Amino acid sequence: MPMAAVTLALIFGIALARAWNAYNFAGVAAGTLLLLAASALALYRNRLAPAWAAAITAVACCGMLLGFAHRDSFPDNDIRALLNGGVFPLDEPLAFDGCVIEESELRETDSAATIEFRGIQQQGRWIAVRGKGILSVNLPNEEIFTDQPPALLRGDRVRGWAVWRKPRNYENPGSEDRVARLARRGVFLLGRAKSFQLIETLPGDCASRADRFANAVRGRVRESLKAVEPGSDGGETGDRRRAILASLIIGDYSGLSSEIRETFQNTGTFHVLVVSGMHVAWIAGVLFYILRRFFIPERVCLALSALAVFAYACVVGSQASIARCLWVFILFLAGRLLFRRADAMNILFASALFLLVRNPDWLMETGFQLSFLSVAAIVLTASPIIDGFLRPLFDPLRNCGDCTRIFTRPGRRHRIGRLIRTRCELLAEAATDRFFPWALSGFFWFFKKAGGAALAVASMIVVSTAVQLWIEPLLARYFNRLSWIGPLANVVVVPLSSLTLAAGIAGAAASSAGVETVIRLAGSCAALLSGAAEVFERIPGAWQRCPTLSGACVAAGILMFLLWGLFSRRGRWIPCLYAVILLACAAFGIAPLPEIFRGGNGQWPKGAPVLKLTFLDVGQGDAIVIRFPNGLVRTLDAGGYYNFQTEGERAFGFDVGEAVVSRYLWHEWVTALDSAAISHTDSDHAGGLPALMKNFRIKRFDYTPAGANSKTLERLLGLARRRKISENIVTAGMEENIGGVVIHALHPAADAELLTANESSLVFHLTYKHFSALLTGDLEKSGEAEVLRRAGNPVAQLLKAAHHGGRSSTSDLLLEKTRPRWAVISAGRNNPYGHPSPDVLTRLKNHAVRTFVTMDHGAVTYETDGERYVIRSHVYGVTEKGEL
Repeated sequence: MPMAAVTLALIFGIALARAWNAYNFAGVAAGTLLLLAASALALYRNRLAPAWAAAITAVACCGMLLGFAHRDSFPDNDIRALLNGGVFPLDEPLAFDGCVIEESELRETDSAATIEFRGIQQQGRWIAVRGKGILSVNLPNEEIFTDQPPALLRGDRVRGWAVWRKPRNYENPGSEDRVARLARRGVFLLGRAKSFQLIETLPGDCASRADRFANAVRGRVRESLKAVEPGSDGGETGDRRRAILASLIIGDYSGLSSEIRETFQNTGTFHVLVVSGMHVAWIAGVLFYILRRFFIPERVCLALSALAVFAYACVVGSQASIARCLWVFILFLAGRLLFRRADAMNILFASALFLLVRNPDWLMETGFQLSFLSVAAIVLTASPIIDGFLRPLFDPLRNCGDCTRIFTRPGRRHRIGRLIRTRCELLAEAATDRFFPWALSGFFWFFKKAGGAALAVASMIVVSTAVQLWIEPLLARYFNRLSWIGPLANVVVVPLSSLTLAAGIAGAAASSAGVETVIRLAGSCAALLSGAAEVFERIPGAWQRCPTLSGACVAAGILMFLLWGLFSRRGRWIPCLYAVILLACAAFGIAPLPEIFRGGNGQWPKGAPVLKLTFLDVGQGDAIVIRFPNGLVRTLDAGGYYNFQTEGERAFGFDVGEAVVSRYLWHEWVTALDSAAISHTDSDHAGGLPALMKNFRIKRFDYTPAGANSKTLERLLGLARRRKISENIVTAGMEENIGGVVIHALHPAADAELLTANESSLVFHLTYKHFSALLTGDLEKSGEAEVLRRAGNPVAQLLKAAHHGGRSSTSDLLLEKTRPRWAVISAGRNNPYGHPSPDVLTRLKNHAVRTFVTMDHGAVTYETDGERYVIRSHVYGVTEKGEL
């Protein structure tokens, strides 16, 4: 209990430091020393309660000091200091020197590796620099092979030329703070080199002995995986098997396709593919068991197991999950070597304490939270249930026929357990007397094994359920996914993953000796593991996507679990009930908190008929979300895929529709769309729509076939039919009235098949009382002239500038006829097209149009009740409001 209190106090202090930017470090340090002195004085006077309170407060202050120092204390040659001082050259070619600390990962069109800087060249001289960056190098298509080893290995030295930039977030409500995620890894720069010809590699120049050992082992494992059979469908099944084995054995996740990831995420079993405490415990446990079979002393076995775990950690790399597991095992080993009984709760909180002292940023790391809470769920919730309910029922049966093991403890469950054992013994004796006089010991053996198996299965179900109750709200917040099948799926998938891991390690070792049979067997185990996850995924209602739960609701549930688990043996059903209610709210789309507590604006009275248009920051693309006064929600375009972003969008499987547009909708607690429309089929407008079709219930798909890319449109229509979404071809002249908002389709005409994709963009004119808006897609000048010719003068107070502010759009003629007061341009920073064009910005300024650009303002939201309006930027807050 004291260890838990100390750790929780440290966590509170670190969390407080994150929200406290203006502080006096010396003052906080002095206050900490005074608290420690007060605690010592109170303890000297035998006043335990004040001493304990002062000591815990001092620990919280130490947590604050740790947070401040880790965030704001760095040397002058650190990247952060150079960036803050404007010394580090950005957005221009720069000569650099560094060492690879995380091997490169092959992605769709590039290779990315994390490097530790050694220096940069500035004004003809080299200066020392310290810090991490992610270097991406473009690859020609012919260089990409799924079984090709990484181009850069840990310990390689790299020199060359690259363009470096700061990471950037998508500035939308609900979007992930990707800058902070990278900062927790110590990464503050992202670089890109156009070719490996600009990079000089010195293999192993920075490598330690551990790096060389790890590279050799990883290379041998990858080489052995080539022997995995491809399967009946050719190479795809073989690639899947190799990817799963590489993930389990050496922590190489680069080969895991989005389909594999999604399957295991949907079933709540993705943790088996990530090297974590389960892998470390399995390896240490198996090795310890084997060594003990040879009558080796326990402490020697523990030391050898620790050595094996350390070697495995070197092979897998400097992943945070492995570092955490290593510390936990070291604490356990230290306790055992000192002949102390290992207390799971003390080990859990002590390891968390050591880890957070080493790196306070891990507190906000999703992996740390999930692993810590998973173990806490096992220790504080599952173990008491197993010890108090399951063992009394099955322990007597596990000793069936053993007259030396008598169970006499009082209690209803113990009586039931004794009754089960007695009846099984009577049944065995009756069967022996009547049929099999020689088989009594066999019957007893069967009942023992049956009791052990029942206890094991029931314990796995309890553990899986407890873990799901603890972490499912957190998963719903971070990943917007509810896996109802998770408790059952883990009972099957976890043993299969252990079998696959064992076969994979044995197969890799056997392949080194020229025996490939075992690694092929491991491939079959990987296929069985994947197949089991797919079976659970296909069960109707096994999983669902859900809105984003608020941090306050999730934190309250975790705190309830911790407090009840630590301080109360009664009423443990209360936090479980809270978690169930919270998950039910997420499942049915019922917000557990009013909008104002979820970040609502409070600008309008409750129930006011407000039209809300949100222009999302999706980089170089378009995505507009329209919430009508009657509550219906529509989307127009959904971003897309990009090849020129620098913030990690090029990682395999990144989808703006999933990671940006869907996240915004879930943040707004939208679970269904009245319509999803695309202005045209270019990927920067339609690329994210498949994700929306998968994640939301959509009533209708609006599109135009004019100028469409046939393959893209065919794919979207096929997905819409599979999801039972009705199709609607939009042409000029169509009109709808939704909640008092009149929507006119102005373009394209029904006979516009010969137009280009941009010139065929859907154009909508919205009117709501005194408000009007014109949404123009990627329409260019000739298309604008056609719209004006057909529609006359479609006056619009709000204009969505066409084609991301491209020079060929938003003509003076359009501005003269529509007379807008505001314009929104959706464009990505550092895009290669120069959007928005200075000419367009000048034209807008000449017509006295206030312009909002998403790359500067983030998501731009316009709200109006038809009489008044509020314009809000995600970056700057409310920027304007008034009457129309």
